[in-house]
Amino acid sequence: MFEPIILKKKQPRTFAGTPAGTVFIITSLTKILVPIAGLLLLSDFIEKNQKFIIELDELNKPKEQTLLDQYEKTKYFWSRPMFQNVVKYILEKNKKEIIETNTSSLSNS
Repeated sequence: MFEPIILKKKQPRTFAGTPAGTVFIITSLTKILVPIAGLLLLSDFIEKNQKFIIELDELNKPKEQTLLDQYEKTKYFWSRPMFQNVVKYILEKNKKEIIETNTSSLSNS
C-alpha cells in the first residue's frame, strides 16, 4: 500500500567542477609557473654569459710560444747575413714540429 521513499544523499559538489573552480586552478598554476619560467630563462642567460666571459678570458691568456713565434719576434736579428744559413738550417730541421705546433695553436683558438 505504501511504497517506501528512498531518499538520495546529496552528492557534495566539488569546487573544481565549476567554471569558477577551473579558473581558480588555472590562475594559481599560472602564478606558480610564470616566475619559475622567468627564473629558468634568467639562469640560462647567466650561464651563457659566464661561458662567453670564460671564452674571452681564454683568448686574452698568453698562448704558448712556438718556434715560429720566437723567430718572428727576433726576425731583425736573424736576418743578418751571417745568421741566414743557421736560420735556414734550423727551420728545415724543425719544419714538421713548427707546422704541427702552429696548426694545433690555430685550431685551439
